[in-house]
This record gives sequence, C-alpha cells and structure tokens, in this order.
Amino acid sequence: MGVQHMIIVNDEIHPDGMALLSAQLEVIVDPELGATSGEIENASALLVRSTGEIRQPLIDRALRLKVIGRYGAGVDNIDVVACAKRGIPIVYAPGVNAKSVAEMAIGQAITLRRNSLVQDAAVRRGDWSERDRLAGDDIRGSTIGLIGLGLIGLEMARIARFGFGMDVLYFDQVRNLLAEEELDAKFVSLDELFPISDIVSIHVPYSAATHHMIGERTLRSMKRSALILNFARGGIIDENALAEALHSGVIAGAALDVFMKEPPSINSPLFRAPNTLFSMHTAGISARASRDISMSVANDLLAFLSGSAPRYVYKSIAEKLR
Repeated sequence: MGVQHMIIVNDEIHPDGMALLSAQLEVIVDPELGATSGEIENASALLVRSTGEIRQPLIDRALRLKVIGRYGAGVDNIDVVACAKRGIPIVYAPGVNAKSVAEMAIGQAITLRRNSLVQDAAVRRGDWSERDRLAGDDIRGSTIGLIGLGLIGLEMARIARFGFGMDVLYFDQVRNLLAEEELDAKFVSLDELFPISDIVSIHVPYSAATHHMIGERTLRSMKRSALILNFARGGIIDENALAEALHSGVIAGAALDVFMKEPPSINSPLFRAPNTLFSMHTAGISARASRDISMSVANDLLAFLSGSAPRYVYKSIAEKLR
C-alpha cells in the first residue's frame, strides 16, 4: 500500500476488523475523530459508527481525506453532500446485518404478542391469577405491513411469510415485482397499510421526508390490537404521539430499537407507556453481525486505499434511480 495511511475511528469495532485495519494502517480511536487533537488533518480515512457524526466543518479540515467508512447501513450521520462535493466516497455495509435486524424485530413482536414480560413479572411475584388473559396470541396467520422493502424489509417479509405464514403488505418508493411473486406480497399505499396490518414494521431511512411519517393520524388509523415496530431510525415515529396512543389504547404495543435522541431522556413519555419493549439500537450489532460488518467495511476501506474497487459504495437515492 506504499506510504502508510492513517484512519481515525470514532469507536472500537469488532476485534477482527480492528486487527485487519491495524495490520495495514495507523489506527487512531478518537470519539471526536481528531477534531480536538488536530489529527483530522492527517487522516486518509475516517470510520464512524452510529455514535458519531461527520459533518462539513470536519470534512473541510480533513485535507488528506480520501474515503469514509460507515459501520452499518445508514448514512444519516454523514454529510453526503459535502462528501460528494469533495469527491470523497463512502463505503458502508448495506444488508450485511439484515438477517440480524429482522430476527430481533420478529422476536420482539412475538414477545409483545405473547405478553412475555408481563408473564415473567407475574411468575416472579407468584401470581397466576390472570394466566388465561396473559396467554396472548400467535403472530402466525396475521398480516404484517412493511414500510420499506429494502434488504432488511425483505428479510422481515421472508421470515413472516415462510416462517409464520403471515400475509405480507408493503409500501415503498419503488415497487418490487420479484418480491411480490416470491412472497405473494401486496404493494399498498400507506393509507391502506395501517388499517389492515396486525403488525407494522418500519424499514426506511430517516430524512426530512420521513420525519414523523407516523404520527397521531396514522396511529389512530391502526387496529387497536396492532403492534408497531421501529428498527430503522428514531424520528420516523412521533414519540409523543406514540406514547399517547399506547396510553389511550389506540394500539396494543410497540417495540423500539431506535429513538430520536440516543440515548433517550429518562423522562421520555414512552417509558411510562404500557406494552412497550425497548432496546439500545442493537438489532444490527449482534456478535455475528458485528464481525460481518467490521470485516466488510474494513476490507472496502483497504481496497479503496490500495486502488482496488470496494464492494459497497454508497449512492444516493437519486443515483440509484438513474
């Protein structure tokens, strides 16, 4: 690779990925990505997880920057416009953890539907008086509505259809005829999806267009027995409206892996809402997924710096539709 390049990582990644990078690059771990130390001016590459941000002021200081790596699939924490102006590519890991996210989302839906947490608490306090009421119900044979049928949405659809015999509805910007044939999935509008679905699961990027896509009106259009799952990005759901819908029984429950602010405030109204299940933006970073992501991004960063073609280079939606 010639002259050794420096890469700054805002947080540790899986040890196998770190070892791969360290074997060929000078690696610095710095939550501020070299902004305070001044190392940003010497960096050939940056690697950021969901806990960090790369915005134009930082990019402007990175005079030697050649490539940015995103540990994951979402690039909402990177100023893609500023990167495009500088001609700095972004390598990322779309779909590498799709199975892990889908597996956890389906698992959380089952946990809510079967009242598993409430049952656990009752058993621990020796109360079997409401055994029949707390037995819950199955998800098999019900209808799942997917908002976004990208790589994670497709994995959700496959598990739902082939694992549980669920009917699959989906909304996306682009219709997927192959998925419709494979999964007997039905393409619907958002207004159609909410009232029909027993489980609504979100798998779209966060943007100005999707900010509070789901609010009071859409929640009120759902079945009172329905669940909503957000394993995409916080901010797509209006959290205050969701808390109110749960308190008032407008919907039956919610599982969230993401929040508008992470970590969320301990005073969030969601934490006082019933029938909720929360996780720490961990659906896509299981031990297996973390290794797969780290190796994918590390290999693509090294490929670019050595003059080879990376496997995954981010393209905007506009570029994808050309």
